[in-house]
Amino acid sequence: METFSNWPSTLVIVGAAVLSGFIVGVFAVIGRRASILMKLGLRNVPRRPVRAGLIVFGLMLSTTVVGSAFATGDIMSYTLRSVVTENLGTVDEVILINPPRPDRGEQLRSLGSGGFGGLPSENLYFFSDRNVDPVLEVAERSDNISAVVGGVLDRITIVQPGQQELQSSVMLLAVPLPYPQEFGQFALADETGSVPPPLESGEVFVNAAAAEEFGIQAGDPIDIHTWENRFAAGGPWHARVKDVVQNNGIVGAQPAIIAEISQYQVVIGRESLINVILVANEGGVNSVERSQAAASELRAPLADREAAQGLFDILSTPAAQQLMLDAEQTLDDEDRERLALLRIEATQPTMTDQFVSYISQPQMRYGLSFLVRQIPSRVDRSAAYEHLRDLANLWVLEVKAQGMDEAQSYGNVVTTVFLVLGIFSIGASVLLIVLIFTLLATDRASELATMRAMGMRRNQIMGVFLFEGLAYNLAGALLGSLAGLGSAYLTMTSLVSTLERFGVDVERRIEPSSMLLAFSTGMLLTFLAMLVSAWRVSRVQIVAATAGEDRSESRLWLFPVGVVLVILGTLVWWQWQDPVAFYASRHPLVVPGALSLALIGVTCWAFLAAGLARRWAGIASAAASILSGAGLILIWLRALDGMPTNRGRLFDDAVTIAVGGLILILATVWTASRGIGPLLKGVDRLSSGLPSVRLIVRPAAGYLGHHHLRTGLTVAMFGTVIFIMVASLTLIDALVNAYAGRDAAVAGYELRVDLRNSQPPGGFPHGLAEAEAVSLETFDTIGGVSRVGAQVVQFGLEATGWRSETLVITEPAFSESIEVPFVQRAQGFNDDTSVWRALAEQPGAAVMTAGSLPGNPSATTGDVPLPLTIWARSEDGGQPIKLTVVGIVDPRTELDRGIYLSRETATGLATSLPAPQTYFLSVAPEVAVSDAADGLRVSFTSGLSVTDLGDSLRVSRSIRELLTRLVQGYMGLGLVAGVAALGILGVQSVIERRGQLGALRALGFTRLQTCLTLGFESFTIAALGIAGGIAAGLVLARSLVAVLASRAPEILYSVPWGQIGVTATLAAAGSAISISLAAWQAGRVSPSDALRH
Repeated sequence: METFSNWPSTLVIVGAAVLSGFIVGVFAVIGRRASILMKLGLRNVPRRPVRAGLIVFGLMLSTTVVGSAFATGDIMSYTLRSVVTENLGTVDEVILINPPRPDRGEQLRSLGSGGFGGLPSENLYFFSDRNVDPVLEVAERSDNISAVVGGVLDRITIVQPGQQELQSSVMLLAVPLPYPQEFGQFALADETGSVPPPLESGEVFVNAAAAEEFGIQAGDPIDIHTWENRFAAGGPWHARVKDVVQNNGIVGAQPAIIAEISQYQVVIGRESLINVILVANEGGVNSVERSQAAASELRAPLADREAAQGLFDILSTPAAQQLMLDAEQTLDDEDRERLALLRIEATQPTMTDQFVSYISQPQMRYGLSFLVRQIPSRVDRSAAYEHLRDLANLWVLEVKAQGMDEAQSYGNVVTTVFLVLGIFSIGASVLLIVLIFTLLATDRASELATMRAMGMRRNQIMGVFLFEGLAYNLAGALLGSLAGLGSAYLTMTSLVSTLERFGVDVERRIEPSSMLLAFSTGMLLTFLAMLVSAWRVSRVQIVAATAGEDRSESRLWLFPVGVVLVILGTLVWWQWQDPVAFYASRHPLVVPGALSLALIGVTCWAFLAAGLARRWAGIASAAASILSGAGLILIWLRALDGMPTNRGRLFDDAVTIAVGGLILILATVWTASRGIGPLLKGVDRLSSGLPSVRLIVRPAAGYLGHHHLRTGLTVAMFGTVIFIMVASLTLIDALVNAYAGRDAAVAGYELRVDLRNSQPPGGFPHGLAEAEAVSLETFDTIGGVSRVGAQVVQFGLEATGWRSETLVITEPAFSESIEVPFVQRAQGFNDDTSVWRALAEQPGAAVMTAGSLPGNPSATTGDVPLPLTIWARSEDGGQPIKLTVVGIVDPRTELDRGIYLSRETATGLATSLPAPQTYFLSVAPEVAVSDAADGLRVSFTSGLSVTDLGDSLRVSRSIRELLTRLVQGYMGLGLVAGVAALGILGVQSVIERRGQLGALRALGFTRLQTCLTLGFESFTIAALGIAGGIAAGLVLARSLVAVLASRAPEILYSVPWGQIGVTATLAAAGSAISISLAAWQAGRVSPSDALRH
């Protein structure tokens, strides 16, 4: 764990541990100097072992939830880091030659998206190996770069002649062997692990991943085909596998062929030429942390300073600055931040190396290629475009950092769910701690009041209570940390069994610092609850406490508390009312937080005023409580309804939802608990005609109405458990349906074919007619699409501007055969088929995938009023065309993101339209899908990638299983802890009320009537908790799904009513059973024994 809520984890851990040690040290000193306080506090622990055990167990549960969260976080963090590092290898930066045009959108976007393994697919250009020399000079002066090597990176097809096995899209890396050890160990994959022998002519190495996946062994012959058949001999390269080497190293865990560069250059006829320069950073496994600094050091000397100076002069002008400011309003987080940094650097007095680094980034050059077209001065516009072209001959890509970012973005959905559920679980833990010590304070009230009557001061009373609580605290925190470790082990075991099928090794590592943090956090949370309870019990009126009542001596303290809260709310608004940047949104917590603080402050004053009005004090206090609770509910309902925040951060929205959800359930429970007295009085009056029923209802109504704080806390605890259940089940259902739900759409086809770099002569269908292993009759349907970069705009939005997007041009056969469903259709279209038919038959008609309309937040959730009018133009500008969007495609489909339109409609663009680059194939019923796929690979050994859509569906279902296990495992502990806590609280409540129950027995109540009275109390608490928990959980889940859908449109909101009903019923039944057992036990106690308690 490197950070904790954006704070350095080391600082948080040391601070929590020091504070915990300080608290224990203070009490050790007090116990030594005032030993009587310690003895009075600790004497109750051995006297009441059952009660002490219940309290320790309850505190252990709360710490277990926290410890399990931290331990699971460690396991997942190290596993993610291990998986990413193994797959990306040890290469941190890659240097490539600049494509001829800086606005080649598709290639720039692909190259800039990260991932070392994907680079060979992009038709890399060759350049002289002399370009390695300046990079080596930079590395010698750098503290961030450890090694540099030039090489050839290629994507090949291999054929095993003896077995007629074919594998396409295999990576081949040719570098000087052995490569520098800074790139990792280059060793044989056998028990010796020795350095491989030198390669002779016609020999290659394969790594262990390739050997296992392709069934290749040392000595096997293989024929190697490149996508462009660049071999000087005019055919495949007949090579032999020298040996199998380990996965760790320069290519990571991806299947790869490794060749000697000098030999491979001769084979392909590219002597002294390379297409990549590979860079490894210092820092070992944390080398990615130095990528930004290393890339900056590399970009500055590789750039043309004169071209960079020309761009600096243009971008520092007021007109260009305004253009960048306007553009920032239309960009997403990462692009907006990148452009803002460049704009700020352009305002410096002179050009800096940082400016050169920013402007040399591929993504930045791609964005600026559009921006400079809008510069008012034609001279500056032309000059800027020329400077962009001449800026740098070589690009520096931070491939590992970008790959890590991609992995992080893929995990953001699950991480956000974990974050929210974690906050819920910790909130439930805090409620459990508060409720335990509230019950303990009530139990000790008469005893402590007697001590006060004998002359003890308030601070001494607090000391006695805190000493007893500290004993429970230390035991609960220690046991909870160990239990959290055990829970994390069980979670890890489940993950191991799940991920082993994917070839992923789970890092069985838990940081000791995380367990220290769990212990300290559990102890500090418990101590805060103890402190509040001790303060309350020390202020109870002596006579009232002796009689078992809870009345404070004075409420004057409410006035300064109210003043502080109102001032704090005002300061929150004054400090954070303006967003951090003009284009950003205000933090979503500011408005509801400021209003809530002010409202609670005013409520404190209302309570004080109600206490002064002695005659109407109860009614006034209840009215103030209900009004303040209703106000909080309205405030946070409005805040949650506004999710996601326009141009907000995912983390901020998630935290707001978690905080809002907890406040919502607490406010609901607070309002209901204060109104429960009048409600139960009404029930009492209605049951006047049924004496036996009224005999049960009246004691329960009196207890619940009088002890509204305890009632509210108990209902809050129960409601929070139901709340977590409902929210978790709804989120799981959304994730399951998003990632290969029950009927995931696969476009109605079995195979997908992507053509790379070149078309077969006469086009793909003509190539099928002349293919050796397949024919046109192999497939029932062949639907083609092509992609072209474009700019789109929707007028009428807050920040309107041309944004880059992909237009997908469909062929008639594709539109006629496609079976992808829509999540939203325009009026007049009764089924999905009619929408696809309109795409082919109605000029200007279009459909789009969710999230394909930049700048429109509704487009990410599929909640767009249709039909929708947008305009599109080519990347080079020109006359735009009008498109009418009539459908939003199901985001779970295998179709690529983009705006789909017919070729007839696309002819209006002022650009040439490419031939289809992707084909979707429906295989004839009598042909096996695997046979058809193999036939395509054999017939088209270069330039073609075949994907089995059924395999994609199976992988996504495996992901679904993984996600479900993760979320269920993470929430399971919280749910078990919550239900167990309810049982503990029920037993504890019955034990503490044995005196009251004995009085009822003495008045003539039978055992059955006593049990029924407690059962009615339990039923009332359960009903309030279930109703509030389900309502708040559904509201929160809907808001969280909306936030997640803004980043992952495939996530759709749905309510699993069946699962919610079953879970709520089981929780209520479990609570009722625990209460009934305790009540039955209490009913067996004789009145005399109970009254002596």
